[in-house]
Amino acid sequence: MKKILFFALIIFSFQNCSSSKTSTISLKNNNDGKSISMKNKNTPEQIVQKNLDAYNALDLETFMSCFHKEITMYNYGIAEPSAKGLEEVRKIYKGLFDQSPSLHSNILKRIVFENKVIDHESIIGRLGSKDIIEMVLIYEVKDEKIIKITAIKK
Repeated sequence: MKKILFFALIIFSFQNCSSSKTSTISLKNNNDGKSISMKNKNTPEQIVQKNLDAYNALDLETFMSCFHKEITMYNYGIAEPSAKGLEEVRKIYKGLFDQSPSLHSNILKRIVFENKVIDHESIIGRLGSKDIIEMVLIYEVKDEKIIKITAIKK
C-alpha cells in the first residue's frame, strides 16, 4: 500500500484589511501531484478590529482598506447617509486624522452578531478636544469589507 504524503504550506499576509491574519493552506499529494488550496477568511470582528486599530494609529491607508467600495455611513434615525463611497469617507477621515493627533477610541462593549459588529466606544482627542465622546457604532461586513456603519451618538 502506497503512503500518501501531504505537504502543507501556510502563508500569512498582513498587507491590508482583507488579508490581515488570512491564511492560505496548500496541500499536495505526492502520488498524483494534485493539490488543494483552502483560504481561511477573516471574521467580521477581525475586520472591524483592524479598522479600529488603524483609526487609533491614524493610519489612513490601512483604515480605508477595511471599507467596501460601496461603503455608506449613517447617523441613527436619519435616512440620508452622512457619507457614501470611498472618496467621501477618505475626505472625512483625512481631515479628522490631520486635525486630531491624539485621537483614540476604546471599546467599552462589543457584540458580534453574524456579519454585524456593535461597538460601544469611548473616543477622546477628536479635533484636539479632551472631551470624551460616547457612541455606539454598528458595522456591517460584506465580502471581508465594512459596507455600512450606523452611528448612534449620545
